[in-house]
Amino acid sequence: MFKGNKVFLEDRNGRKKQAWFVPFAGFFGFWFFIPAFGLSVKFKGKNSTITLGLPLARFSKSKISVGNNSKVEIKSSSDIVKKLKISMADWQKCTIGRDFFTWETEIIFSIGKDIEVNIGDDCMFSKGVLIRPSDGHTIYDVNTGEILNRAKSINIGNNVWCAGNNSIFKGANIPDNCIIAKGSIVTKAFDVPNSLYAGIPAKQIKTNVSWRREEPDREAAQASKEEQKIDIVYLWCDLADEKFKKKKEECAKKCGVEFNANNDCRYIDNDELKYSLRSLEKFAPWINNIFIVTDEQVPKWLNLDHPKVKIVDHKDIMLHDVLPCFNSTAILHNIVNIQGLSEYFLYSDDDTFFGDYVAPEFFFKGDKLVCRFIKPYGEDDNSGYTNILRNGDKLLKERFGNELPIGLKPHHNIDAYKKSLILKCKEEFKEEIEKSSIEHFRKSSDIERAIYQKYACLTGAGILKRTDKTAFLSKKKDSIELFSNSRKKEQKLKKFRPKLFCINDTEKTTAENRRQTREFLEMMFPKKSQFEK
Repeated sequence: MFKGNKVFLEDRNGRKKQAWFVPFAGFFGFWFFIPAFGLSVKFKGKNSTITLGLPLARFSKSKISVGNNSKVEIKSSSDIVKKLKISMADWQKCTIGRDFFTWETEIIFSIGKDIEVNIGDDCMFSKGVLIRPSDGHTIYDVNTGEILNRAKSINIGNNVWCAGNNSIFKGANIPDNCIIAKGSIVTKAFDVPNSLYAGIPAKQIKTNVSWRREEPDREAAQASKEEQKIDIVYLWCDLADEKFKKKKEECAKKCGVEFNANNDCRYIDNDELKYSLRSLEKFAPWINNIFIVTDEQVPKWLNLDHPKVKIVDHKDIMLHDVLPCFNSTAILHNIVNIQGLSEYFLYSDDDTFFGDYVAPEFFFKGDKLVCRFIKPYGEDDNSGYTNILRNGDKLLKERFGNELPIGLKPHHNIDAYKKSLILKCKEEFKEEIEKSSIEHFRKSSDIERAIYQKYACLTGAGILKRTDKTAFLSKKKDSIELFSNSRKKEQKLKKFRPKLFCINDTEKTTAENRRQTREFLEMMFPKKSQFEK
């Protein structure tokens, strides 16, 4: 009866179930009407599939019409999809990514086999957007019979805003984070992301721009007006470097290294920094300077000529007596000594990544830090990491009492800081933090960097946010922590759709786990960034 045509519902983990909607016969085929969701589907041929992601978008007055052996995929969305019309012939495909929004978009396929229209995640289209990968008629050379206007696929990247009354024609390519100005006609493939394109035909008007749906609050708008610059700091090392490895082994023999403080998983490079910078370029292009703190090392792939990239050696920010230092806790207490570091900055381990577009307001609400924490640690949790959290919490408890976020664990991801606030905290707990700043290897007496964000919250300079809690009926999280030896990384990213994520190595991580992680990161961020040679 259905001639091989199917409608599927797909959950966040990629599991599909066939949806059984009662069809009714129309003049040109069978219709499936989904009244609760404002979407009707018409099959004019056979063996075509429609896949709708869960949770379903809030469809309104939307229609899909397909011919033979064609596919339509519309990913999950929490937004409105109004007056979306997709009309397809045979052997064609249309894919629309997550969280698509439109007031009126028409996608019309005419002739052309194996033609696709692909629209990425987080795109917003206003009224009157027309997308046509083929003309609806054939133009040919009368002498040779050569077809002059063959159909061509159209690709639209992630986080693209079409401002309305746009036409996008065959062969068009719109990169990530771009804006198509109102009334523009796109007739060619563009290759520069973070750009504004406008005109008839459209051309590049401005670069190094992007957009967001959220309206900034008053304080954030004022901060933007004052051109608040935000840097980012990474720590990086490579154990494969024989000089570095020998230096570490000799230092470990001289020092009384505590259990687990010298584990190789803390120092092995798996190219995470390269992919973190790719994620930064894609999802946080507004970052000002990128400081990479190392011990006489430089990543071989890094483009040192890029004006944003700054290599900072340990000897430039730490006392000579502390060197060599293999204690990230101690190094982090000294990053405020980086010359040229802006007042507002982010800190990122090299195994943390941007998973989606973030605006500056994600980290700074006006003059305040957004400080992210997860559940409290238990009294019986005596791991080395928890103990160094307790050291800082003990100091804060004596100063402020037993108030949140004292007792909470950090979300172990990219965090926001203010240089002046760190200096103020270091002055208040001078003796204890100085002692933690001079240890060559991690010790149970150290004080974790979480003290600075907790201090910000307790003094009114920070805003506490729990990332382990989600809104009602939503699984979306600001950040999540993954592990190299987990096989469910992609499923968890689809489930929680985090703005930030971490892929953590442990003592159990194997070489095979790391190989799989590299493959996963290459799949996530395949495009080479401007920060690479």
